[in-house]
Amino acid sequence: MGAFDYAEACVWDVPVVDKHMYARVRDAVQERWLTFAYGIPPWAEDRVYVFGPEGETGERSPTIFEGRRRRAVWKAALEPLGRELVNKVGVELSNGPPADATPAHVQAKF
Repeated sequence: MGAFDYAEACVWDVPVVDKHMYARVRDAVQERWLTFAYGIPPWAEDRVYVFGPEGETGERSPTIFEGRRRRAVWKAALEPLGRELVNKVGVELSNGPPADATPAHVQAKF
């Protein structure tokens, strides 16, 4: 096995959204928000509206939305653990890496 490549390990840090995709999502959020602010439903009541990823926007059926979010799979995996443990894991993950994390810290975990 070769040496650890920190740059390769951090490839997830690179956004996959270019400026055109970002602008498309931004514009859709603004349009839907203004529609709502003027008292008009921003999308059909029986639909959901997606903002991204990768520039995708528009109304979708709840079935498609549920499938993409894999709610049933996550529920089956996390529910047996209990709310307290799942919340603890969520908090730890949302904290991110330690402030003093360096490439050596990342390498040590692999």
